[in-house]
Amino acid sequence: MNQEHIDFSAIQCWTSLEENFGVVPCTIMSMMSENLVSSACELDVSGALSMYMLALASGTPSAIMDWNNNYGDNPDREVCFHCSNLPKHFFNPVDLKMDFQQIIAGQLARKTPLEPAWDM
Repeated sequence: MNQEHIDFSAIQCWTSLEENFGVVPCTIMSMMSENLVSSACELDVSGALSMYMLALASGTPSAIMDWNNNYGDNPDREVCFHCSNLPKHFFNPVDLKMDFQQIIAGQLARKTPLEPAWDM
């Protein structure tokens, strides 16, 4: 990305990269976004551009998530979901580990054992 002077990307998520290169795109996208090279799923070019603009404005990694404010009967909570291309910037660094993406792991065979997980 840096060599080609690409500032952000939108990547096809489902299963071509896993099948051909053995890596879930979320892994690479998370690492890129952590380094201020924003990357969005499902060829979401407008989402990637939005993440890039947020990263430029804040100087920190950015992310987009699916937001559902239907958290049972509690109006003060929401459900935020994404397949997890989120940069580690958004997580407690003590608890980070890289592991198999559970949604895709059910569709594609694991090529390496679950343990040990990789530290990010």
